[in-house]
Amino acid sequence: MYLDNARPPRVTVGVGNMLPDVAAAQALPFVNTANGQAATAEEVALAYDNVAGMPGALPWRRYKQAPSIEIDQTAAKNLAVERLQNEFIPQLRQAFPHFDAYPFPAQRALIDMAYNMGVGRAARTSHGVHHGARGLYKFEALRRAAEAGDWHTASLHCLRANRRNNPHTARRNAWTQWQFQLADRVTAHREGR
Repeated sequence: MYLDNARPPRVTVGVGNMLPDVAAAQALPFVNTANGQAATAEEVALAYDNVAGMPGALPWRRYKQAPSIEIDQTAAKNLAVERLQNEFIPQLRQAFPHFDAYPFPAQRALIDMAYNMGVGRAARTSHGVHHGARGLYKFEALRRAAEAGDWHTASLHCLRANRRNNPHTARRNAWTQWQFQLADRVTAHREGR
């Protein structure tokens, strides 16, 4: 378990799977790496509480405890695939009605952005109170460009804020921008441009 870089930081496991409480952590197949046995509910709770009490956004190794309570790579992969299939892809299809027709690099870029910050929701007013857009819905120019199939413009409007000059965010932004540029090339090739 580790803390993500949200404000406030949240206990997370695997590939960005937030654990809202101890019960959510106890529902996963954690293993005590010191003895190779399934972690007990008490061990998982102690590990969760210890991580929750630490500063957020540290390198993941800093959250490692003795004994280490971990899920294996297969469990982490299964959690990620389950979220993609049941959460992100359906939400992306709702936010981007032509998502399934997008070039594969554009789909990958949008999936990465959704996994990183959520698909979110459009701005709305409820009971006289305005609630701003969240997640991918904040990227209005990107959403318009995607629906128009204008991948070059999408590549110009896909950058996530990097207030702390985090090199990981910078690399992720460069990769996402490159995916939209690849989508533009794929589209140009298909259209004979």
